[in-house]
Amino acid sequence: MSKETFQIAFMPYAPIQETFKLGQYDIWPFYKEAENIIEDKVVLEQLKKFFSRYVEFKFQKELKRHEEQPCQIIIISPLNFKVGQDKFLESQIRDIVSLVHVIAFSSIFEIGFTPNTSDPFQVHIQNFVKGEEGLSVWDKFYMNYNLFKVLKPLYISDSFFPFKPTELSNTLVNSLELRDSNNSIKRIFRSLELLYHTITFSDMITDEHRLLTLLMSFEVLLGFQNKQEFVKSIKQFISGHKPIYSEREIYLKRNDKQLVKWPLTCWWAYDLYDLRSEIIHGEVVHWKYEEYGTVWQRVTFAGNLFKRIYKLLLKENGLWEDNFLSGLVETYDMDEKLIEIMNEFKEMHPDIFK
Repeated sequence: MSKETFQIAFMPYAPIQETFKLGQYDIWPFYKEAENIIEDKVVLEQLKKFFSRYVEFKFQKELKRHEEQPCQIIIISPLNFKVGQDKFLESQIRDIVSLVHVIAFSSIFEIGFTPNTSDPFQVHIQNFVKGEEGLSVWDKFYMNYNLFKVLKPLYISDSFFPFKPTELSNTLVNSLELRDSNNSIKRIFRSLELLYHTITFSDMITDEHRLLTLLMSFEVLLGFQNKQEFVKSIKQFISGHKPIYSEREIYLKRNDKQLVKWPLTCWWAYDLYDLRSEIIHGEVVHWKYEEYGTVWQRVTFAGNLFKRIYKLLLKENGLWEDNFLSGLVETYDMDEKLIEIMNEFKEMHPDIFK
């Protein structure tokens, strides 16, 4: 007799407190809702035991350490999915991963304070055998729940506001069904995936890696072939707002040095591409902290650019409509935003500007 199996998609550290729907998926906190959603008591107790193995260290004033369970385990399930009975389709697994990329982006760039990262939005899709108090790890060995604990990494921040769906996150997730037929939508989700892997505090990721994946996020979104095309694309997406210009002498073509006047945001893109070239070709990397801050200031500013570009691409495809409130939020100029970010950086790091 074959054993009954099922799958669960969950985020153990996500800053979510309430149940909501995004597209064709329900997102809900396990400890609040499990009794109402999971009908099978065997499955319910099995999952409670499994999730009890997720712990984090808390430190008291006396520096005494103790373990606590995360406040919530967040479950992601398709609408009408029977938790404890059903398994995901391949297309649903793909959608869940992309949905998490959207939630992370919205939390960081629409809701939270910086610096924030994608680290709390780790999603796990786990196979279970009904009634068994253990699981297979990488299909190589079996481990009983009582034999392990999963410790929350110390670099995962608790400083987020709780996530709630925004108009942009709803629109992005609702467009998932067009991903395979619409090139612009496909590019948006590839860009979100790369950006997700850029914004991590993991010690295994270097600033050079973050910079390269950040540039790749723009490249896959905009489809440019070189630095000049990148600047041209950025200039197109920031048009219509009052620019702050700056002049430099640069080579637009070989042996053709010209005085060029561009908005600050275009120079930001130009210098970002130069950094990418220095990293790829093994040259000395000139980070220009005094002009653009650390890689995190670049990521913060890029997030504002991505928000604007995503909305304009969605609008071109009839999926986004500006309302009065979003119009007010988007009235700031990107050049002014860049100056604002750098002024904050200067206040925090006066030693760099002595």
